[in-house]
Amino acid sequence: MRTGGYTAVILTGLALAACGDGGPAKPPPPADPPQGATGHRTAMLLAEHGGPMGQVFLEGRDKPLWFLTARDAIAYLAGPARPAPVLGGYVSDMGGAGGWDAPRAWVRAKKAHYVVRTGRKGGTRQPAFIPFRDREKARDYAQEHGGRVVPYKMVAKMATGGM
Repeated sequence: MRTGGYTAVILTGLALAACGDGGPAKPPPPADPPQGATGHRTAMLLAEHGGPMGQVFLEGRDKPLWFLTARDAIAYLAGPARPAPVLGGYVSDMGGAGGWDAPRAWVRAKKAHYVVRTGRKGGTRQPAFIPFRDREKARDYAQEHGGRVVPYKMVAKMATGGM
């Protein structure tokens, strides 16, 4: 039985796979929405809507897709249909600068702690997922305003109809 040829092909394939571009691209840092930025799929101005927002960077695009709500950004990140691989997603850190009407601090969407079921509505009048970088700030917010703190995996299921 000749196996030397097959072994050479397999080893060559493994060597070529190891010579990739160094793995997945590092996500770009979060951006501030430019004047006139509109929500992906809604074409509504971000500046006219308060509450936590989101941004998603796709491979091959130098600017993020903007979302009027953290909920919409999470649904996009967790959903199946995207035109290109995701490099990174960010949501407003509601424990940071800017407050509800103009949040200006960002946190990686998958690293945030979310307060849900507070009764607050986001920019599209859907129940808000309120993200925080700091878990303690999320707990404090939930104690003051109601709701509960949940991780990204749970809000991803909620945003895509899995819960």
